[in-house]
Amino acid sequence: MSAMTTKELEDLILFVTLRYIQSGKPSDVVGALNEHNFRVLAHVDEIAKGEELDEDDYLLIKTIAILHDVAKADAHLMKHAEVGAEIAADKLREMGKDEEFVAAVERGILCHMGPPPFIEEETKKYTEATGEHVHHPRPEGKIEQLFYDADMLALIDVEGVRKVVVLRTNTPQFIEEDKATAAADGGSPRAAAYRSAFQSVQRAAESLYSKTAKKIAERLIEEARLYVDESLAMEAARTG
Repeated sequence: MSAMTTKELEDLILFVTLRYIQSGKPSDVVGALNEHNFRVLAHVDEIAKGEELDEDDYLLIKTIAILHDVAKADAHLMKHAEVGAEIAADKLREMGKDEEFVAAVERGILCHMGPPPFIEEETKKYTEATGEHVHHPRPEGKIEQLFYDADMLALIDVEGVRKVVVLRTNTPQFIEEDKATAAADGGSPRAAAYRSAFQSVQRAAESLYSKTAKKIAERLIEEARLYVDESLAMEAARTG
């Protein structure tokens, strides 16, 4: 496996950030994507320590963490893992990394969308709307599962809820969904986005693999619950 230096990891972070900026997405979306990546890296550190990963596995999972959403600003949400895996592989080969390492990073990125049920639901909607089938493989190996856990923890925490709300209020598909939910259930579309975000938190927590991640999630869920309750109260006061 190819060792990653600190400089190479820093260069990859810059590479991803520049792709986000060049996508033309609003600054709050770019900021949310960058913030998510740094929180995933923090959760990788927690999991690596709790699961006692060796140095090679730690560097591998960090590389996956940096590159996993490289295509999220300029590819459809349902295809960003597939497109991102290709971009990451090309970049790592350009850096001279061996094929075993490249393949391991590709697998980690391809698998990070599954297994939550809501991903299967969104994939079905995408297929019905476009006629295009997208396959999201489930994480099977240890590194794939531990990275999946780190990514899900960054969805479960308060900043993860904020990120989902930002993306839902800037993505046409989700804007329409939240308008329809608000019309049916009452409240504003933004309130519907908060409720959807917390539902994602709960469902993501149920899909975690490692004992370390499950323990961390217990704290994060309660923090997210309080944040969503406060946000919904403020939204009700604003729109009432």
